[in-house]
Amino acid sequence: MTLNVIVYTSSNQKISNLNLLERPLLKQLQEFAQLLIIPANKISDVDRNHLSLLLVLNKENTLLLKRQYEDLPRPILFLIDEESHNLPMVLEASTWLNSNSIKNEILCSDNNHIKKRIQQLERILTTEKRLMNRRIGILESPASNLIASNVDYFLTKRRWGVDFIDIPLNTNLSPLYTEDFKRIKQEIPDNVDFFTPFFHLIRSKRLSALALDLLKTPNKLIPSIISACSRLSKSHFPIAYQTDPQSIFTMLATKLLIGSTPTLSLPIQMDLSNNFIKLVTYPGDYNNFDDLKPEDKITILKCGNYCLDQFYLSSGIVLSNPQITSNESGIITIQLDTPVEKLLKKPLGSHYVLLKGEYNELIHEFFISNHCIRI
Repeated sequence: MTLNVIVYTSSNQKISNLNLLERPLLKQLQEFAQLLIIPANKISDVDRNHLSLLLVLNKENTLLLKRQYEDLPRPILFLIDEESHNLPMVLEASTWLNSNSIKNEILCSDNNHIKKRIQQLERILTTEKRLMNRRIGILESPASNLIASNVDYFLTKRRWGVDFIDIPLNTNLSPLYTEDFKRIKQEIPDNVDFFTPFFHLIRSKRLSALALDLLKTPNKLIPSIISACSRLSKSHFPIAYQTDPQSIFTMLATKLLIGSTPTLSLPIQMDLSNNFIKLVTYPGDYNNFDDLKPEDKITILKCGNYCLDQFYLSSGIVLSNPQITSNESGIITIQLDTPVEKLLKKPLGSHYVLLKGEYNELIHEFFISNHCIRI
């Protein structure tokens, strides 16, 4: 990890003479990151791909910070250095930014807390950069019956930097609808290699995620589709078995943030008095949860709305061993940490993403930092 340390000091002081890297606070930061010391008057030279920390060492330079506020790297993070007694100066600068609705944060606590927070923010910044120019494939087009789950492709591109690509299936089905339809249908082979065309499609279209409608697939071909998608999922490629743009975006963003591939699910039952929810995965899409057991932590989330600016998030524990249905779907019962009635009062569509483990804090920070509203 590389961190920019932007130093605000008096104009007649040379930064090289301050021996900043020898200060206890910066020494501890160097245990897990490479520090680049940058004078405030050279803020235009800062590499925005790295997290930046503001070190204010002179009260007169708060005026310079005020003039530079548009150029300050986001997120705006202040470091408190006890050796230089800069807390009053930082409080003054932070107050001015807050009064102008400019979000900022003061890192002030024990070193372990500061380290954890910096690593968390670095992870969020990296995910935001990695999302830029990603391409999500939607086979044919978004599902017409999911009337609340579509997105505005243009607004989403402006907001997240992500492209949604509708991929038409150039297949003429009219020859099937003849008197010989039943015979032709019976001649569909039991096993069809879908992995190769999927793989070529992903490479040729430069896709980072893919959504397809499994329910529109002929029953005889479903096992072959699932087999191909399972191979792709094992390589941590996000695939949704429903053409739901909001859900496949949530899966991609979560995968980049957390590192593991989430699973798409549908709520099928809610118990308000006991605060649990029962969800079912799509057929064959249970491989990520085959080792799930009671008391395991699980996270449920969804990024929704027309320009993906709202999100639902909760964690909980698994109440019982998941049930496997005859079509290899998984039914999971979760005791939520937040009131389940939130999903009834203001739902975000019919699909929700499941992730093994408890990631509430990190996911919340990620979406809030991107100006999303938590439902």
